Amino acid sequence: MERALPRSSAIGFNETTTTKGVPYEKVSMNSTTPAATQEARVSMLSTGVPASARGRPADGWAERWRVLKVGVEPPREDLYARIAARVESMLNAGWDAEVRRLHESGVGPDANGFRAIGYREVAEWVSGRADREETERKIVAATRALAKRQKTWFAREHGVVRVRPEEALATALGMLNDETGKEADADE
Repeated sequence: MERALPRSSAIGFNETTTTKGVPYEKVSMNSTTPAATQEARVSMLSTGVPASARGRPADGWAERWRVLKVGVEPPREDLYARIAARVESMLNAGWDAEVRRLHESGVGPDANGFRAIGYREVAEWVSGRADREETERKIVAATRALAKRQKTWFAREHGVVRVRPEEALATALGMLNDETGKEADADE
């Protein structure tokens, strides 16, 4: 995505180049939101280093610990069934009443809280623009899409031992046992 920063930048760069001499036109970001793009550009333009090239500070914290990563990956059909059951449970537990109370207290649909999955859909339902079944379908679809994005994001994580839910505890304890040289106990 190629976009120039606005000419009236709050950080005081001139119209054509940054203080690091990088033309605005040459600064490109891969982002889905203008705010994230702007933040990344400001950071890059003020430091001269893109975020992707910056590492963690060398404070020694990471060197003191060995991180063991276990990724619990349920079968897709199990995950989707749990999502559908959870959405139904939340709707049965009074999600509509919560949204009504929010509206009555002056919280509008443009509030940050309504950006969370389900709240706008439930607001459409309580306002009569959708029925419950349609609302439930939309929330389940949005949650499934989020789960898919999260799975894709986590797939890029290096050093993760990926297991099914029923294998997670035994795997984690085995990894701890291997690291410490003594047997880990699930009851501790």
